[in-house]
Amino acid sequence: GVAVELNADPHRLDIDWRACRIAQEKGALVSIGPDAHSPQGFEHLELGIANARILPFDWRATLHEFHENLSSCQAAVGDAYSLASSREAMQGLVAALDNFYAAAESGAISDAAANNAILRLARILVPINHTLQPRFSHDPASAMPALPGLDVAHRWAQLPEALQGFALTQIRRGENKLLGALRQARRELQLALPN
Repeated sequence: GVAVELNADPHRLDIDWRACRIAQEKGALVSIGPDAHSPQGFEHLELGIANARILPFDWRATLHEFHENLSSCQAAVGDAYSLASSREAMQGLVAALDNFYAAAESGAISDAAANNAILRLARILVPINHTLQPRFSHDPASAMPALPGLDVAHRWAQLPEALQGFALTQIRRGENKLLGALRQARRELQLALPN
């Protein structure tokens, strides 16, 4: 694969953010590098992110990870439970993200409004993929599987039949939490888009 480096050293700060977009459109990865020649040089990473016109977080990549994990959960649980509602909600959010990023790129959304929406999406999408508990209640040092609310689906084949009803309840709860987050994320994007 090909990667393009955005050099975050304050004496360089190259390449231009527009070139990063072109590189991404062509399928290249964009790496923000500190050009560190000492441990203190790693502090330059923040400058690379801060100099972006629009924060370089493409939530469509996260939704792609969600979709892969959801497909894995569906395969594990088979016909015992359908995660089709979550797949449809993810597809709807990806379409909304496509519209959002196109509007941000064209200037139809101000940079500040786009960045605020991207940050609000982080508050919604990061927890759904990394926590089981409400904010400030989870242990950040605990290893969590992706989409932890649905993880019991991966153990479906090993569960005794007497426990499968309980597992289905956990899967339904996990899916409801996921659906709530996906809908909330879509509402955030609708608020950011011009009418």
